[in-house]
Amino acid sequence: MLRRVVAGLAILLAVVAVAVTLLPLSPSSAWWVRMWEFPRQHVAIGAVVTALLAAALPSGPRGLTVVAMLVVAGWQASWVWPHMPWAEETVPIEDGAGARIVSLNVLQDNDDHAAVRAYLRDADADVLLLMETDAVWAEALAPVLDAYPHRIDWIADDYYGMIFVTRLEPDRLEMADLGDGSTPAAVAVLRHEGRPFVVTGLHPRPPVPGTSTQERDAQIAMAATLADRSDLPAVTVGDFNDVSWSRAGQRFREVGGYADPRVGRGILASFAADSWWMKFPIDQGLVTDDVRLHRFGLGPEVGSDHLPVEMEVSVRP
Repeated sequence: MLRRVVAGLAILLAVVAVAVTLLPLSPSSAWWVRMWEFPRQHVAIGAVVTALLAAALPSGPRGLTVVAMLVVAGWQASWVWPHMPWAEETVPIEDGAGARIVSLNVLQDNDDHAAVRAYLRDADADVLLLMETDAVWAEALAPVLDAYPHRIDWIADDYYGMIFVTRLEPDRLEMADLGDGSTPAAVAVLRHEGRPFVVTGLHPRPPVPGTSTQERDAQIAMAATLADRSDLPAVTVGDFNDVSWSRAGQRFREVGGYADPRVGRGILASFAADSWWMKFPIDQGLVTDDVRLHRFGLGPEVGSDHLPVEMEVSVRP
C-alpha cells in the first residue's frame, strides 16, 4: 500500500514539475504563466526529490520518470546557476568609496516606522528610493527625509507610492510615466564628484491573479531603453516584482547594457523577508559597465516583507 501511494505521488509530482517547466516557455504574459519563472530553484529541488520517489515505480515508468526529472532539474538549475556564489562574477567589487544608494519597499501596511527610521539614519544613503509610501509613511519618515535637499515623490495609498531623495546635485529629477501611469518611476540625472550618471527607480505591478506581466515588462523594457539611448552611466534600482533570472530581466540587461551584481555572489533573496524558504531576488540594483561598484548587499529586516538593497557606486573617469 505504501509503495502504491509513493508511486502515485511520484507520478503526480512529475506531471506538475514538467507542466510548470514548460509554461514559462510560452510568450504569454498571463500571471499564471509568468509566475513560474520565480521558483526555479524550488522546482529543481522538487524534481530531484521526485526522481528519488520514482524508485517506487515499476521499471519502465521508473526510468522515464527519473530521466524526465533530471532534465527538469537541469533546465531549471541552468537559469539560477549564474546566481550561485561559485559562478563567475560579472561586476567586481572595486576599492574606493562612492555614492551610497539604498532601495527599500517599506510595505505600506508595516507599522514599525521607528525601525525604518533607525535603519535609514544608520544607512545614511546619498540616494534613497522608498516604495509603497502613503501619507502615513511620508509623515512618519519626515524626520529623516527632511534632511535631504532634493526630493520627488508620489504619495499614494494603492501600494505604489514612491519617494526618491538625494543629497547629490541633480541635473534632472522627476517622476516619469514609463507605463500606463498607474505606477510611477523615478528618473534622475545626478552628479557624483562632478560626473553625471542616471538613476532610475522602478516598482511595477507583480504577476498576481487579475494582473498580467504585460505592464510590468513594458515598464522594465522602457527603463532599459532609457539607458540604451543615453551616453551616461546608469544605475537602476527598485522592487521589480520580477526575479533576476527571468526572461524580462535578461532582456533588460541586454537592451540597457546592464550587469547584475548578484551574479557570482549568490541569490541574495530580498523577498519575502520573513520566510526561510520561499524567497526570491526581486529587489534589484543593476549597473552599466561604466559604473564602478564598491559595495553590494542586503540590509536588515525592518518590519517589511522586503529587505533593503544597499549599493555603493562611483562613475568611471
